[in-house]
Amino acid sequence: MNIAFYNFAKKENSTAQPSGSGTVVACTIKTPSSVEEMTVEIASATVPSYNYAYIGDFGRYYYVTDIAYNRGIWEVSLKCDVLASFKSAIGSTSMYFERSSAQKNGDLIDRFYPVTDQYTISRTQLQAESVTLPWPNGSFVVTVMDGNSSTGNTSYQFSPTEFGKFIQSLMDTGADTYESVWDSINQMIKVTNFEPLKYVGACYWFPSPAFTPGPVTAETSIKLGNFIATGFSCYPLGSSATNTISYSVTLPSHPQAATRGGYCNLEPFSEYSLNLGAFGHLKLDSTALAKATSLSITIRQDPYTGRARLLIKTNIGAVVANMTTQWGVPVMLSSGSNVNVGGIGQTLAGAGGTLAAAATGNIAGIGAGLMNYVSGIADMAKGSISTVGSFGSMADHQFAMEFIARFFTIADDDNTNNGRPYCSISTPATLTGYMIAEKGLVTSTAATNPELAMINRYMEEGFYYE
Repeated sequence: MNIAFYNFAKKENSTAQPSGSGTVVACTIKTPSSVEEMTVEIASATVPSYNYAYIGDFGRYYYVTDIAYNRGIWEVSLKCDVLASFKSAIGSTSMYFERSSAQKNGDLIDRFYPVTDQYTISRTQLQAESVTLPWPNGSFVVTVMDGNSSTGNTSYQFSPTEFGKFIQSLMDTGADTYESVWDSINQMIKVTNFEPLKYVGACYWFPSPAFTPGPVTAETSIKLGNFIATGFSCYPLGSSATNTISYSVTLPSHPQAATRGGYCNLEPFSEYSLNLGAFGHLKLDSTALAKATSLSITIRQDPYTGRARLLIKTNIGAVVANMTTQWGVPVMLSSGSNVNVGGIGQTLAGAGGTLAAAATGNIAGIGAGLMNYVSGIADMAKGSISTVGSFGSMADHQFAMEFIARFFTIADDDNTNNGRPYCSISTPATLTGYMIAEKGLVTSTAATNPELAMINRYMEEGFYYE
């Protein structure tokens, strides 16, 4: 029998076949032998140096597993290379492949490689941090019980300066600014007996300068019971008054997503969060952001309750967050104090003891204070939103608001020899390269049952179609 011998290097789990006709040698098959494993005898004065063979009569390729010398004859042991021998049947068989080096589904999470402790951070600032307290840029909303509306209340918006004048008109019980002592006494009687502040239902400071829609004409006096406060300018707010703050964030992508797949934008490979002032620290659901390219952030303020609603949506419509918190800072008013300042806005903007007192919940000397509560930040379980929010603090509006993305580095991969997630039906001849079949389904009328079992085991453990 003529056998073609080769010197051929290949991976054991590869369908690669040698090229050319090889070196044809006349051999005798030693008995007993089988087509799967056999020993052939070669009469040669030198040691055969081959490591691979092809027997056309059997239609099979063989590995040379041993070469022995016996009484002047070289005995060459052969073992069938089932992948090369039945390459045609393997290549045309349709199967479900879990991994492939030629194709991938980037949406499938590849947990083959570990995540390192190295990471990069991407920050998008929505609002810069304020190194000074932000009072001069905001506005005050005072709700007065006057019976003039269907709710019995009317809300008025003041600038910080005009709010200071309003407070002074309510609380000045006898300054030297009156033309006569009787005017001073008369004012003292009014403030003491009528207690105008008891008609103030609520007072909030907002970082926003104006609410819309608002009236065009300013009012210069407010009736509080039998007391009429004057000497300032304010604007009454209608029932539909609101103020909306909007931000847009272009979502960054994991640095390795382009080559490894979009799954890199999911946890635990990527983490996303927002620092949003009074709403606290929000950890965002990565599954809602993975396919999006941008994020819209809307904060709608309610001037009557001091609350605000946050709505975060992606450009593809996924709602990432929908919650409320105390946005306006409550200002506690009490009567009986003497206001002797030109304007509360001017005082609050100062860097002296007034601000330090405000931080403790009381603005000494002006009769107005802040209910200042410290809020914490709670972490969340994966895929959920977590925040403690705020009870209303000026500090909430002082720190920077920003979107933060943290991308963890995934260990280097070897796509050539490990492939990437594919999870689809194809044929080895279509894919080529390295692949893993979910279930080997190769059949052949020319292969024995043990050979088919070995072929399909290779399919399931990973092989190269070359």
